[in-house]
Amino acid sequence: MNIQDFEVTTIQVDRPTALVTIGLRAPEGSQHTLTFSGVKAFRVEDLVMQNEVGQVLRSGSSGRIDDAEIRRWIIWATSLSDTRSWLYEDKRTQWVQLCISGELELVVLLPSVGAQIAAVCEHVTLAELSLQKYPLAESHT
Repeated sequence: MNIQDFEVTTIQVDRPTALVTIGLRAPEGSQHTLTFSGVKAFRVEDLVMQNEVGQVLRSGSSGRIDDAEIRRWIIWATSLSDTRSWLYEDKRTQWVQLCISGELELVVLLPSVGAQIAAVCEHVTLAELSLQKYPLAESHT
């Protein structure tokens, strides 16, 4: 999943279905959605008018971050700027192990500008949107 330099354009959170969808625009203008399903934790910090992805970190099969970093990002995702993590230590240890085994995935979007985003979830998908244009119905007045 290479979304470096993509701009975050929308964030939609649906708690009842544990689904988070992030709208993205590639540098050349194509539109994409990054969908997190089975979301266990989600946090965004510093969302502003321009939000550009600088780097993506992922746990699991991609193995791009180690156990200590997974733990650190899980703590961040389950905290607020003025409160401690709501996730108990035994559950945190379990989530780290599930991220390592690939049963859960930790995805972190580090910004070049703007929002820092972290999600702990069951599945991640990236899709390009088709921007097919349909003619408007003619007005008969």
